Amino acid sequence: MAKAPPVVPLPATGRWKRRLKAGVATLVNPSIGLLAARSHHSESVAEPSTWPFPEPPTSILLVRFDVLGDTAMSLPLAADLKRRFPGATVVFATTPSSAPLARLCRYIDDVLAVDAPALTHLQAGWKPSVWRTARSLVMALRRQRFDLAISLYGPLSGAIVGLSGSRWRVGVAGEAASGNFDFTVPGSRAPGTRHEIEWVRGLGGDPATDLPDDLLSPGPEARAWATREVPPDNTRQRVVINPGARTGSAKLWPDSHWRKLVELIASEDSRQLVFVGGPEDSAVAVRLLPEPAGPHRNLAGKTSIPQLVALLATADLTISADSGPLHLAALLGRPALGLYGPTDPTLSGPYGPAARTIVTDLPCHPCYDLRAPAICPFGDALCMDWIAPIDVYDQVVSMLDPGGTE
Repeated sequence: MAKAPPVVPLPATGRWKRRLKAGVATLVNPSIGLLAARSHHSESVAEPSTWPFPEPPTSILLVRFDVLGDTAMSLPLAADLKRRFPGATVVFATTPSSAPLARLCRYIDDVLAVDAPALTHLQAGWKPSVWRTARSLVMALRRQRFDLAISLYGPLSGAIVGLSGSRWRVGVAGEAASGNFDFTVPGSRAPGTRHEIEWVRGLGGDPATDLPDDLLSPGPEARAWATREVPPDNTRQRVVINPGARTGSAKLWPDSHWRKLVELIASEDSRQLVFVGGPEDSAVAVRLLPEPAGPHRNLAGKTSIPQLVALLATADLTISADSGPLHLAALLGRPALGLYGPTDPTLSGPYGPAARTIVTDLPCHPCYDLRAPAICPFGDALCMDWIAPIDVYDQVVSMLDPGGTE
């Protein structure tokens, strides 16, 4: 292994803003909890299947305002609840950017797209329009009279659940003021505990059961688009590459490493590379696309979420850093290879029998704590830089070859 270069901590740019927001949250969250509280205590229940509901809920609200990958890892709970309460209506409240994904889940009856995260921005907090939006959201939820509301992650979701007027309110202990919940699951999301999907399913589902094969359905139009853009080719194995990651620069694998890996994969005529990602990843994909392009395609920034899901469902392998497309591929049951640096794969790696991760074992790993973008405090992200392209390629060969070994 190469000798580590000297590292210098970065200046605390933006740190005061995070501290101020944390201070405001410390004051506001308990106040919301007091408003939401209907009793002087809440009950901690380790086994959600034993929650003492007087009767099965007929309407269920799930709340999570998060990015694509975290939203994807929340969807198995909807399937669990539908199996447990087949007559219930399940509503999922999420961000406008994640709402199209939630609409692809067969087990969700309605999706509520809300720009509620605007409340977490200090500048927006002084705008009366933001508070009017929040009030309208809370009143709309209360009018629906949900039997069960579950906060899937974070203080904002906890506050919305607490004020929802639901008969029973559930969340993870410590993620919101205690008055927001009637039942809490003990513990906290931390590296080395359990996977995010198991955390979420533990809020009302059954983590011991297998994930359903039909969790996501992109629809016939998206499937037809995928067939037109990347026609089936039985002579080539399709490898999808997502070079980006939205939640922090420390998650990015260096372009030079991607370029070397692309050269190795494309050296075999029996393989086809397809690049995906957001508009911000398009320029990187252009640089990585082999010349001549031949059978390889650059679709970064050119897919809707249903189209992305339809495309990932056809992949023989998806390779990515910690990102939404990686988690989607794993949930679709497709082979997925994650390149992990600041993130703990035990907590949020690709989840599925055909998923693997490559991690550099450094003393500072993992450093990503979910509350802020993943930015290396030393300014070099060695945890990603030291993932060698040849090591990744060895895993690629193993995963593409049915007779390959771990």
